[in-house]
Amino acid sequence: MKIKLLLLGMFAFVMLAFGSPHAWKFNTGKNFEGEFISSEASIFTVKKDGKFFVLKISDLATNELPYLAELQREEELRRAKISAMVQSIRVIDNPDGFGKCQIQTKTGIIKVRLIGIPKSIGEYHDNVKKLQAEIDTQTANAERLRLAAKRAEANVPDVPTTVISGGYYSDYYAFRTAEIDRRRTLAKNLAVDADSAEGSLKKIQAKLAELKSGLIEANTVNAYPTGQNYYELPYWQVKP
Repeated sequence: MKIKLLLLGMFAFVMLAFGSPHAWKFNTGKNFEGEFISSEASIFTVKKDGKFFVLKISDLATNELPYLAELQREEELRRAKISAMVQSIRVIDNPDGFGKCQIQTKTGIIKVRLIGIPKSIGEYHDNVKKLQAEIDTQTANAERLRLAAKRAEANVPDVPTTVISGGYYSDYYAFRTAEIDRRRTLAKNLAVDADSAEGSLKKIQAKLAELKSGLIEANTVNAYPTGQNYYELPYWQVKP
């Protein structure tokens, strides 16, 4: 997705998880002020001036460890709360650059701004749109060729049944026969072209049907509501 969408995703997560700025003290005597974001076994992440920094827990001063432990407990509570809200959702339409789309939740279809959408979902909807456009174009082409073939067939005159040898009538019969053959050939070729166009159309339709058969799997992700709104639309976050 676009960078601005990723930034919005970070912002939505920040509103849930970031705490107040804290001057972290290290065993070297230096300080580093930043907001606690998350932690792992031996490292923790803070945010400062819009940037994220990964720091080692072992570098912290001893009197900072109780404060970090409390933040870690709060983090676990937040994670547990988020886990309780996570559900399997289906992205129904192609999200715009800000994640605006419709999703199918366990309670129904709603409009949201979905953050952290996998790139594959946008690609899936783009492919569906592209195939549908090809179908529309090929349908119009096949209909045009079929109509032209029918008109050409209707334009084939009857074969002359009387032959008068010599003179004008003999020349007219030859001309008439040649014209009939030409029109029949034209009608036949147009019919072949129409058959070919309809065959190509069926292949594209089959390809689209196959793509849509995987719609549920391709567009299903685990996500949760952040509790925040943007222009009256609720923010939802795809679980990393």
